[in-house]
Amino acid sequence: EALRRALRAEKDGPTARVEMPTFLALFAPHLRPLLQPVFFQLAREPVGGEPSAAWPTIVASLASLSHGGFSWQQLLEAWAPAPDDTGAAEAIDVELHVELAASLCFWCACPGLAPGPGANDTLVAFVAAVQAAAVAPGAAGTLTSTAERLTAAAPCLPRAVSRYLAARLLGAAEQPGMPPLESRLLDQGGALLARSLEPRLWESGAWVPLYRDWKDGRSFNGLLKGTLHYEGPALLLIKTTKGEVFGALSTVWADGNGRYLGSAECFLFSLAPMPSVFRSSSRSGNYVYLNARNKFEPQGLGFGGQPKFFRLWIDASFEECYALESDATYAG
Repeated sequence: EALRRALRAEKDGPTARVEMPTFLALFAPHLRPLLQPVFFQLAREPVGGEPSAAWPTIVASLASLSHGGFSWQQLLEAWAPAPDDTGAAEAIDVELHVELAASLCFWCACPGLAPGPGANDTLVAFVAAVQAAAVAPGAAGTLTSTAERLTAAAPCLPRAVSRYLAARLLGAAEQPGMPPLESRLLDQGGALLARSLEPRLWESGAWVPLYRDWKDGRSFNGLLKGTLHYEGPALLLIKTTKGEVFGALSTVWADGNGRYLGSAECFLFSLAPMPSVFRSSSRSGNYVYLNARNKFEPQGLGFGGQPKFFRLWIDASFEECYALESDATYAG
């Protein structure tokens, strides 16, 4: 009943219609152009078709959306042109589709933001990162191959659109947006990409910093003070002098005294220049290494590889840190 009132469907029956202007009026002005093709998708009509939809079709589409949510494939296809009278379809500009889909995800995930100098700059950087992850260098990607790459790099990002629509149309809980994060590494776009890496990050509440070198002191003891014995998954974020942002998620923050700990739930990731995830690809057990006590083994924090040849390594002096392109634990 709430949905019928919101969309002003005159009667709940097979002949009732939903007008596109009524649908779009429920959303912020800057979102309306991006949501217009989504309306046609919900109406199961080609883009540019009738500016109204059958009420039963809208109800069925929203019911399906509330259960399964959008996928990258569905989002990218929202802007696909309909075939002409001969059955031929226009050539698809994959890069443009990614730009539009990423922009829609960004605004839906950050409902408290509005277009302006600061937000626009954040959006541009966010879209550029998503586009970099979308198409393999030197390859002419299709919508399907692009959707597969984005599903691997940022699988949860389309959930922002599903949740926003459910909140505005079905009265579901509002998207909380990206909580403010006092960080010199991540803006809202970067935090959104980090959350999109996997479901538990996406659904988590406000993030609490455990250690920041610029505030808590640039020392291994400072890192240990904030993280040692922390119960739960936590992200390690690193920014290089070239602006690259990458890191790891660890489920264990205990001193292994020269031994590896962790589980296959640990993974490595990159956020800039583009998002990517490197999950466990073996049963070696060399997930995370934290040693501050055993002086006969390397002292520091490492992931993957083996002692002295870690995939990602931060030594106790913070002077001999490095990252390798591959190892036997995490997929390259």
